[in-house]
Amino acid sequence: MHNVKLLYVSILLLIVLFSQGVIMTTPQYELAVDKGDWAEYEIKVAKWPFNFIFNEIEYKRMVMEEGDRLRFVIVDTDVKSVIMKGEHVLDVEIAVFDVYLNGELVARNEKGDDRYFNAFWPTNENFYRTIEEKTNELFTEEEMVLSVEFGLDKIIIRSESKMLDRKAETIIDRFFGILLEIKVIVAGEEMFHAVLVNASKPAGYVLSIILITAVIIVMAAFVITIYTQKRRTKILTAK
Repeated sequence: MHNVKLLYVSILLLIVLFSQGVIMTTPQYELAVDKGDWAEYEIKVAKWPFNFIFNEIEYKRMVMEEGDRLRFVIVDTDVKSVIMKGEHVLDVEIAVFDVYLNGELVARNEKGDDRYFNAFWPTNENFYRTIEEKTNELFTEEEMVLSVEFGLDKIIIRSESKMLDRKAETIIDRFFGILLEIKVIVAGEEMFHAVLVNASKPAGYVLSIILITAVIIVMAAFVITIYTQKRRTKILTAK
């Protein structure tokens, strides 16, 4: 088997949406990352047939195991149409990236639309709301049901196909659009699970950074206030 279609199982039938051909136009929805940005994932679970990687550099098949690291490095961007059952829905910027397995280059110029899960997503809410609305409108409940949840710092996409007996959960950083976690369950068994461990952007930590910064500012203001009050008290006492 050539590289397994992880994007297909990550959001199930959405592989259909992103594989309808590149169009050279300005995208409605852009990425928040640029050329040179990267994301690295630790493989938590990878069972057959989701554990195969095809090394295009040395032309050999490799097997992913628990603890392996997959790194995606953006080398360019492109634009694609999202088409559902023949209906054009929107145009979106996508990443073109090189792939490394445990530090070894295994593929060049991939687009996250057939052989690898998609690590880089738009951050605009309308993109996800449109995808959710159109998916549930055009696909039957047997084919796929898609839901999108917006947290303070995360976007969670859940999908289920009764027809394929598959469920998937995709968690995306809301500030940079970097995939944080992907989990695929088939027939009740977890078949694939990958978690972000490092990235060129502070994906997954922005809210924490904001909260820590806010706490530091509040504490600094408190200390300054106390110091000012003590100084004022000393001055008044001296008088």
